[in-house]
Amino acid sequence: MTKLSKDKIAMCLSALCICHCVLSPLLVVGLGTGLMLNWLTGEWVHLVLIVPVALLVAISIVPGFVKYGRQRPFWFAGTGLMLMTISLLVHGWLEVVLALIAGCLLFTGHFLNARASHCEHLAAAAVDEKAL
Repeated sequence: MTKLSKDKIAMCLSALCICHCVLSPLLVVGLGTGLMLNWLTGEWVHLVLIVPVALLVAISIVPGFVKYGRQRPFWFAGTGLMLMTISLLVHGWLEVVLALIAGCLLFTGHFLNARASHCEHLAAAAVDEKAL
């Protein structure tokens, strides 16, 4: 799996997180409670999703920071991961707000990382082309 595809997967997860945070409260208010809504809005969803989110930050953002010194993606994603973790500890509207901000920060961090990776790939290809 290339670095770019890891970032794309992470951006999709972040977008799903944002949709979940926005739509869950609206569905509960609009449709009331039910088995599907309880499943969708359950606390376990957050606990299960934090694992792949943290893993994707670790395998895509951290190496870019260590190897290339990319600070912006690291700080965006790191702050997003921290806020997502904090959102697990609070409930109500604060949980939703923190998770929304976290999703946006994580998306931005992975977007910046993917763009930087793509630019580095193009620069490396240009150097290889000149060597020929």
